[in-house]
Amino acid sequence: ENLRFFDLNGLVRSKQQVQFHETFIASCMRNIYRDEYASNYLKILKDNKFDEIVQEVLVCCPRRFGKTFAAGMFCAAYLRSVPNCTICIFSPGKRQSKMMLELVVNFLKKYPNGDSSILTKNAETIKVKGTTPNDIRQCWGYPSNVETLRGVGGDVLILEEMAAMDT
Repeated sequence: ENLRFFDLNGLVRSKQQVQFHETFIASCMRNIYRDEYASNYLKILKDNKFDEIVQEVLVCCPRRFGKTFAAGMFCAAYLRSVPNCTICIFSPGKRQSKMMLELVVNFLKKYPNGDSSILTKNAETIKVKGTTPNDIRQCWGYPSNVETLRGVGGDVLILEEMAAMDT
């Protein structure tokens, strides 16, 4: 629903971006359904027309194919949809990390009341208010400096340009 919003409001997703998003959603089912996931696994597969649920997704395609745009759009939709979530985006450098968070903010602002839902936005984090006072949704952007990333984690991890990162 939050991804289809973009299609209906002037940002029509390409066929490939829709496919990326469907795969991203499938990989996040464990986070979306949380405590109900294990007991409803077969129903979740059937209702969503999935053959399987794989938590890891690799998108590999040429430049200018809409990967970053699709990832930013997905992050905004996920922040709008999933209570108390944490997204971590790892980029090869500080400039890319900052640009990715700005992209997510721009997508959030396109939703009705999107601007007012943003509690915090700076060079490394976006915090969005959810539907209850204790529902704070977060998106963190990290340049991939291994020494500073110990203990960092979230519900969704996005490795932007993974091949350019130090293993």
